[in-house]
Amino acid sequence: MVDTEEDIYVVRWRGIFALRTTPESGKWRIFYRVFFWEKEYIFSKKTPKMVETTPKKEKKPAKKRKRPSLKFLGILFRQLLKALHFKKLYINLDTDDYVLNAWLYPVFWAGSSHNRQLLINFRGQQEAALHLQTRLITLSSAVMQAYFKYKFSIKNT
Repeated sequence: MVDTEEDIYVVRWRGIFALRTTPESGKWRIFYRVFFWEKEYIFSKKTPKMVETTPKKEKKPAKKRKRPSLKFLGILFRQLLKALHFKKLYINLDTDDYVLNAWLYPVFWAGSSHNRQLLINFRGQQEAALHLQTRLITLSSAVMQAYFKYKFSIKNT
């Protein structure tokens, strides 16, 4: 869930884990929760002080991992988009141009529905909220479908 009016950004699986961020004067407060254990982390743009370290021993170069191809990533992206379920969209917009607002008003009115609220205002407010939902089984199914579609497409070519 993203709510720009209150500056709240949330990703959660109810009862299992949650990740919530809020910006505050150059810092991001990040709250994460796993089951009943909750922790707060403050991320700031300041760089940590440099600490002198002793030279490390040379290690063998690690094997290069095989990166997934762009075709597989495209298939995976499409499957993950299908796994997301759109629940609610709320947009309250002011373009600071009265004529453009007047032209957009009937377009937004026609595009609104019970789960999609598109509003035009003349007060300078700009708000947006998006609510998407998915389930773990749907995500895992999407990943498996992408894998098998990619494998069969390579096999057939």
